[in-house]
This record gives sequence, structure tokens and C-alpha cells, in this order.
Amino acid sequence: MTQSVVSGTIPSLGILEEVDDVLALKVQIVRAALELEVIPAVAAGHRDVESIAGATGCSRAGMGVLLDGLCAVGLLRWSDGAYSLTPTAEAYLVPGRPTYCAGLFLADLRAGDHFTEHVRTGQVRSDFASADATGLWAAFAASRLLSWPNELSTYRARWAALGVTAASMPSARILDVGCGPAIASLVLALDDPTASVTGIDRGPVIEVAVRVAEAMGVATRTSFVAGDVTALGDLDGPFDIVFFGWVLHFLDPLEIGSTLRQVHRLLAPAGRIVILEALPTPGVFDDPGPHLTAVWLFNVARRGRMYTFEEYAAMLAEAGFGPARRLDGAPWLQAERGE
Repeated sequence: MTQSVVSGTIPSLGILEEVDDVLALKVQIVRAALELEVIPAVAAGHRDVESIAGATGCSRAGMGVLLDGLCAVGLLRWSDGAYSLTPTAEAYLVPGRPTYCAGLFLADLRAGDHFTEHVRTGQVRSDFASADATGLWAAFAASRLLSWPNELSTYRARWAALGVTAASMPSARILDVGCGPAIASLVLALDDPTASVTGIDRGPVIEVAVRVAEAMGVATRTSFVAGDVTALGDLDGPFDIVFFGWVLHFLDPLEIGSTLRQVHRLLAPAGRIVILEALPTPGVFDDPGPHLTAVWLFNVARRGRMYTFEEYAAMLAEAGFGPARRLDGAPWLQAERGE
């Protein structure tokens, strides 16, 4: 170590310092607020430390520290001794609001408690892909009821880069599998008044997707079906585009193969499948996102994993599709139906 110091190559603490400082503290503050239901207490009219502490069953000293921490992270405001909600807290963390999604974030935070055990044993306790987790994905979709306008430009750019526009594919019939809020596919209907979208997901999720379609003004050209992403046999095609957005990583290879064969049947002769996934490259860490997503997935899903572009290309070929093509600089890929 003395030699390193002298030579000027002292290693940085890097991530060790980050998790021991602001990042970890923010996580602790938000989690405590969600578990203690501080935001609902403030929404109910409790505005000073004593009142909020009493409503949540907490000590005054501890609550005072937590409330100030929530001001520091932007979930509360303080003025003249009274606390109030910021727009973010008001929209997403107050029960009864259409965009309420506190349960989703709390479940994600609590899942981290078991990561060490999951790594040690290989046995995953939580399963965000199970029917029991439907409420979490409905909450995720609900969070997009307000934010969908912020996502339109990105999705438009991605579709255009794939060659999918109102000019190149007029009157497109789109199937969105595991649609969630369906923003990625609804933008195509928004830009082409002759396009139509069919979404499939679990019932509580599509209830939210319907509201998103209404907010975007395309509800008359959309239909939503309650169902499972691996059971597409009851759907009637043909579709020009079948889209999977952040869905297939929850399935194992056999399930993906079966699902892709069903999609091949549903596509029009000139149709295409479009897949949005993280697409990690083994041994390449310049973009840590796909690898961090793989960690999250391992911790919350009992089957499935992150698949590489090459693995998707092979599965698509086996299901009868033409060569897969990846969009440069983005985690999107597509393949034609083939013969």
C-alpha cells in the first residue's frame, strides 16, 4: 500500500463510498416513510411533528428526523412549522389516487432484504411474475397515467429507427403482449388514425391500460384482453406487429419458444415481431444497465433470466422467423415473420 500511495495510484472507494453515503440514506428515508405510512398521514391533515408521530405510532424524535429527511429528498415541504406534500408524493403515494403506486416501490425495496439468501441458495423467495404480484404491475401501469407524455418522443424515435411509421406501415394492426400501460404501442395509434392496438395482460393491469388509451385519445381504436402472455391461442390475427416490451425475460426458454411459435401464427405474411429487452453482452460492462437489471430479475423472478441478442436470434429462428436485427444503440430487436 505504501508503494501505491507514493506512486499516486491510490484506489478510489468508488461504489463503497456511494452506498455508505447519500444513496443508501435516500433509500432508507423513502422505505421508512412507506412502511410507516407517513405520506397518508400528512394527506389526512396531520401537519406537525407531534401530530404525524401520533398518527403513525412513532416517537417524536425519530419522526422529526424522518420528516426533515423527506423534505431533503423532495417528498415533503416545510413551512412555518407545518409539513405538506410535494406534487410527487401527492400523485403517487396517497392511497386512492389513480396513480398510487407506493406498494410497488415498497415491494421492490423489501425484496432486497433477501438478495444475499437468494444468491447463496439459488432459491428465490419472491416472484413478481406470479399471479399474486398482479397488483404490483397494475401499480406500475398506474404510475404512467400521468407520465405517459414524457415517453412519447423516445418511443417515436425507436419505432422510426425500426422502420415503423404511419407512412411505412399504414393502418398497422398491433398486438402488445404483456402490455402494461401500453404506451409503446399506443403511440403508433396516436400517430396513425387508421392503426389499431390490441393489448393482453392481467385484468387489473389492462384496466389501467384502458385509462391510458383514453387519456391519449385512442380508446376507440384499442381493445384489451385479460390473459396470460404465454397463452395466445384464443387471439385472432393477423397482426402486422407483435410487440413484447420488457416481458420475455420473465419466461424460461421453453416458454419463450412456445410463445414465439404462437406469435408466428398470429402475424400477417409480411408482419414482424419487435422485442424490447435489456440484451446484456457477456463480459462487456461499459453499460452497466443490463447487468444490473439481471441482478434485479434474479432477485424477484423464480424463472426466466436476461437473454442476449444472440439467444433471442436463435429462439426466433427456431420458431420460424427470419434473421433478427438489433437496433443500434438501443435494446430493441425485430424479425420478420418469414415463410
